[in-house]
Amino acid sequence: MNSVSLLLTNFFSSRIVLLNFVSTFMMKKNKKIHPARFARRQQEIQAEIWTTYLRFSPSYEIARQIRAKELPKSSLKKMPADFGKVLQVYDDFGDVRFIDFPNWYFENRRRIFGVMPETPHISTITRLQKGKERELDKIANDFFKFNVMHGLDMRQRINLVAIPLDKKKSELMKEFSEYLDKHGAKAPDPEDTKYIGLKGLQTRATINALKVIWLHAYMPKAPLWEIGAISDVSKTFSMKLSSLKKTSGNEDARYLMTITVAKLFKRALLIAENAAYGRFPSDKPTSSTLEFDWQSLTKLLQQRKTKLKLQQEHYF
Repeated sequence: MNSVSLLLTNFFSSRIVLLNFVSTFMMKKNKKIHPARFARRQQEIQAEIWTTYLRFSPSYEIARQIRAKELPKSSLKKMPADFGKVLQVYDDFGDVRFIDFPNWYFENRRRIFGVMPETPHISTITRLQKGKERELDKIANDFFKFNVMHGLDMRQRINLVAIPLDKKKSELMKEFSEYLDKHGAKAPDPEDTKYIGLKGLQTRATINALKVIWLHAYMPKAPLWEIGAISDVSKTFSMKLSSLKKTSGNEDARYLMTITVAKLFKRALLIAENAAYGRFPSDKPTSSTLEFDWQSLTKLLQQRKTKLKLQQEHYF
């Protein structure tokens, strides 16, 4: 297989696949991992795939143009009667074309998906040792490290408390209990979940469909069988087409791979349009009659690559 082409497809899917693999591996290998933490990781993976599909959705792009006033509202007359659902999804998710997903998810996971941030345990941020100057810069640096490690949500109620360790444990417990009573320690109320991922389509099938439309937009002149071979959507045919060259011996494989990729295009379009209507992942028929605009998608990927490179990101 062409190493450059292989790098391209891995460059796209590595973060999503890695997140999924690590989550599953951690859950199988370490029984101590709390199911709630594993579930939050899976929700993050699904949200990232969802926003990626929204970038490719023709309906979602129309909604973006309407909200950005690049299209007149009269354009709605040409859209399906239920297009208002797409506008609602856009109002919730926003323009996802150039987002840095980890930061976007951190800011929106609670509002959109009802995902509560993981509450950190009581932890030591820094120590003020006897006989040493209490440097404010060091204290600030230790807090910064703690914040990065735990990904604190600024909506969480967290107090920085000084605990004198020269007292008896019983005295400290009493004081700390009084402190908690005074400051009203309690678990936050759960947020309403606006969007819930559906069950049905497997993650692999969803990612395979996404890979072929991404690669076709990135390499618009490549034949479909080559797109399929590079994206490795069929183990059987991909091995026979690993050289990416036409031969008399791989004619049947090229034909069957072309059919496979064409079917994945149709599935990807349905998934993208369902995502725009707030249903994910789903490949059920929708009221949309729009098709992929490959020229615009190719331009979008080029723009996204440039913008995220400037932001020193390593995936798109």
